Amino acid sequence: MTLIEKIKENEGLKDHRYEDSLGRLTVGYGFLLAALTADELALNGGKYEPM
Repeated sequence: MTLIEKIKENEGLKDHRYEDSLGRLTVGYGFLLAALTADELALNGGKYEPM
């Protein structure tokens, strides 16, 4: 099993935003929404690539 497969198995996919255990907005496989600014997200058409 690859590292990415292990992360996916442990994180679980969420197709909506949620607060992680530290209260940070997250989506996908633990992708922190704060990792992108609103401008960066808009430039990418609102798409994000969690893995």
